[in-house]
Amino acid sequence: MEHPYLNLTLDGKTLFSLKIKIKEKIQEVVIPKSVTTIRERAFEDCKKLQSIIIPDSVTTIGWSAFRGCIALKSIDIPDFVAEIEESAFENCIALQSINIPDSVTAIGESAFEGCSALKSINIPDSVTAIRNAAFRGCSALQKICFRYKDPDDILYLLFGGLECDLNEANLYLFDESIFETCTLFVPPGTRWKYRHHPFFAQFKKIEIIH
Repeated sequence: MEHPYLNLTLDGKTLFSLKIKIKEKIQEVVIPKSVTTIRERAFEDCKKLQSIIIPDSVTTIGWSAFRGCIALKSIDIPDFVAEIEESAFENCIALQSINIPDSVTAIGESAFEGCSALKSINIPDSVTAIRNAAFRGCSALQKICFRYKDPDDILYLLFGGLECDLNEANLYLFDESIFETCTLFVPPGTRWKYRHHPFFAQFKKIEIIH
């Protein structure tokens, strides 16, 4: 049976896009539980989309899947998604919160770039790769949780263990302005390491995750 507003494969497992006639109008989407893959650019530039429910059956969210969804305020990524792909949520300027589950191992290039209303990020230690500009332009950040016990591990994820200068690291991760306004939360027993690390010491406020 044809879905009233989604373009799906016949088996219902792959979601390609919204139907053109309603793309500029729809505000809420509930994705069927049969879907396992949201294809690239599926909801790109759905400017009135405010809320979307993604079932746990989804394991793949393609690049630019929600890019430019300027009214989207929050989203929960299912527990079996392994990668937040390139530009997946780029320029979602109303996005205030997002749940990154422990299943995620990679955050793609520009995944959250330009999410200027995003207030908090929780990055689990399952993440083994963070790509260029993943959080650049997230100027409203108030809270970042890194769950790595060694701060050098984070720079290793970014640069593959290569030497890098601090200016390059700043550009790679996020805007320099957040060092003054954002609180960095770190695992118990690691605050001293972060406070004395040449990069993370730039955060004026470093607290322990409780």
